[in-house]
Amino acid sequence: MPDSNESPILVVGAGPVGLTAAWALARHGARVRLIDRAHDRCDTSRALVLWSRTLEVLDALDDRGGAAPFLAAGHRVNGVTIRTQGHAEDLARIEFDRIESRFRFATILPQSEVERLLQESVASHGVVVERGVELLGLDARDDGVEVRLRLPGGDEETVVTPWLVACDGAHSPVRHGLAMSFPGESERNDWWLADVDVEGTLEPDRATLCLHPAGFLGLFPIAPPLFRVVAALGPSEDEGEVEDPRIDEVRLVVAERAGEGLRVSDPRWISGFRVQERLVETYRPARRVFLAGDAAHVHGPAGGQGMNTGMQDACNLAWKLALVARGRGHEEPLLSSYDVERRPVGAEAIEHSGVLERMANLPGAFGRTIRDQVVSIVGGLAPIQSRAVEVLAGTGISYPQSPLSGEHRGAMAWVMGGLESGARLPDATLVDLGSETGTDPGERLQLLDLFRTGRALLFLFAAELPGEDVVTHLDAIAASIRARHGDAVESFLVAPSPLDDSAPATLRNSAPGAPRRLGDPSGLLHLAVGAGAPTILLARPDGHLGFRAQPADGGPLAEYLDRLLTDAGVG
Repeated sequence: MPDSNESPILVVGAGPVGLTAAWALARHGARVRLIDRAHDRCDTSRALVLWSRTLEVLDALDDRGGAAPFLAAGHRVNGVTIRTQGHAEDLARIEFDRIESRFRFATILPQSEVERLLQESVASHGVVVERGVELLGLDARDDGVEVRLRLPGGDEETVVTPWLVACDGAHSPVRHGLAMSFPGESERNDWWLADVDVEGTLEPDRATLCLHPAGFLGLFPIAPPLFRVVAALGPSEDEGEVEDPRIDEVRLVVAERAGEGLRVSDPRWISGFRVQERLVETYRPARRVFLAGDAAHVHGPAGGQGMNTGMQDACNLAWKLALVARGRGHEEPLLSSYDVERRPVGAEAIEHSGVLERMANLPGAFGRTIRDQVVSIVGGLAPIQSRAVEVLAGTGISYPQSPLSGEHRGAMAWVMGGLESGARLPDATLVDLGSETGTDPGERLQLLDLFRTGRALLFLFAAELPGEDVVTHLDAIAASIRARHGDAVESFLVAPSPLDDSAPATLRNSAPGAPRRLGDPSGLLHLAVGAGAPTILLARPDGHLGFRAQPADGGPLAEYLDRLLTDAGVG
């Protein structure tokens, strides 16, 4: 629980990113104040898609699975169909069941609904969105951030917050208040989007992308027959705002690029826009100030990465900042790792969306012909599809260069193999081997569900069926970590299963306080992490691998944790 005497962390902006930051911070035990200058929550669809990795990190924010409400409210999309003029058959079909996650699909959910559900989750932790509160200015100091606010009635308030998280959008007042540059450029292509009913031959569980000489057209199912139509209009010489199209103009574009068989009606939201590609030079511009989401990076809608990248920014920062704010973690290297880890992800999102947009809108018949041939040939190759959906889903994000990524290899473990430190742990089916702690022997569970505690997880892999000495050694490592860092780390001993009669009794029935015994019945988890011999894995609360050691030596692990965490008695 948070310290009642501690000033709350101030989160500025209550869109999807700010709400996620507030939820995650509160979930990890920090006190939070959440403000937004808008008087009302977003009421238009705007961003549309929640990808697999975002659903995984949301799922870990609630004991019962934080992704469940979003899945129940959203529309499941199983793949993408790519078409082009002059081809009777589809140019390519990309299947999302290649995503290595329990969420092997995209979830279409308008931003207005995402914000509604996030606000409910935030409220369940006692955090109320203070609406109509505007940030007027700030003074970022080493000991805190002094912030001037205008309240809904017009009065002003000056507060000092120990930490400020700016989730206040592309026109971020916090970023402006710090006189930060926002380098990048505006794309010259004009775009239209429209949320309309589309009836005809579209598959309700797939996005349809039309590559046409006049420009790209995308049709994305929201709740069929309701679709999002996105159309590229080409370069514009006009420096002004892009005018919103009329419904009859949208009909003409759809008929031209997707065929006459589609009927467009009942517009809910229509807008014109121009793509911006910008990235700040640092996500931590002052010791106690952090930027997340559109305040730090903006790019086009291709791939649906914007909202997802921002929400993942928030979850990456939250567990680290909560540990520091509660006195349970060291400021360095925890907080410096945020920029090191997340800024490259923002840069890649900008690059990927830009490549997709330029490919979709190639000028010239020759370039388009080559593009279509390449898409037709490589789009059906399994490795290409797998890599494409990994990028979209966010499941391939890794932080090997992070100051939080480390490992220890003994003389005989120089070819350890398996996951590198910084990688996301894969999900795996495990089985409870039984213990004296009241767990149900034989119960099957998923690895990623274990992260719902919000703690770092210590996995002690016993490898081949271990003897009593190996079990005793691994239990002793877990006991030493528990004595020093308390409940900040939860331990599990993972062994092959099922166990035969030769297995040590202590492997099946552990003493109170010993690591929970889990079996890896398929052996795939041992293989994935390279645990051919007794191995230690320390997973961060966000599901990424922080540290691994082979052989299972508790000394390097203790040194690693001491760099990150304070003693259990502090905070």
